[in-house]
Amino acid sequence: MMGMLLAPLRAIVDLSCYREAPRRSGAWIAGYLAYLGLLFAVAGTFAVKVRWTPLLDETIDWAARSVPPLTFQDGKMTSTTKGAVRLEHPRLKDFAVLIDTTRTAPVTPDDLERENAVVFLTRDALYVKVRPGRVEQQDLALFRAKEPVAVDGELIRGFGRSLRALLYPLAFCFLGLFFVARKIFAAAGYALVAMLLNGALDFGLPPGDLWKIAVVAQAPAAALEAVQLFLPKPVPLFGLITFTVVTVYLWQALAQNRRARTDTPGLHER
Repeated sequence: MMGMLLAPLRAIVDLSCYREAPRRSGAWIAGYLAYLGLLFAVAGTFAVKVRWTPLLDETIDWAARSVPPLTFQDGKMTSTTKGAVRLEHPRLKDFAVLIDTTRTAPVTPDDLERENAVVFLTRDALYVKVRPGRVEQQDLALFRAKEPVAVDGELIRGFGRSLRALLYPLAFCFLGLFFVARKIFAAAGYALVAMLLNGALDFGLPPGDLWKIAVVAQAPAAALEAVQLFLPKPVPLFGLITFTVVTVYLWQALAQNRRARTDTPGLHER
């Protein structure tokens, strides 16, 4: 158990641990990858708390204070405020919301581009710009309320509390599962890199060993990715940096295994 708990750290600081990778079972390799995913999910969820929760709280508070009184009933949104209302986020300068409950005409991508807005709420629908030239429409008629629903600060803050309650478990599950799925494909790609190194430098390891070594070598990449989660801006050429680091680890790992085979003849014979 302790060996598994320390395995990701050893894969970063102790190159001799790569001598053990070829002798690991398939179940151990799968458990190691799942454990890496668990660690990354914990780090990612903490990054969400540190970096994004304050912005979420600020956005919910801004919306609760800024959204004009709205009433939703029978699939339609109405307001005592006449005409269009523009709401601009205090920190996200590119995030603006337009509310016009007197409008019934569809909102086009050109409308949002012209108004420099991301969200447009009309009497009958909610429009969200997902990318330049592409707008998603949500028909409010799909959500019918028998009684009038007041969309006010209290409702928005209640929605914010519910969102926060779901945010961390959802982030944990998504980050962990996405990490494991991504690293399965990454390990396959790095196994090909290891195969090229194995042939070019005549390390003499069988393909099965290369796959296991490639999986263990995902720990340095996972550590770099976890650190980047806490940075205010993405690191330029991060993919190239990660590829270079993992390739160097693979090269050293193969060298360790050749040295182990030389020291102990027959160690890798099948």
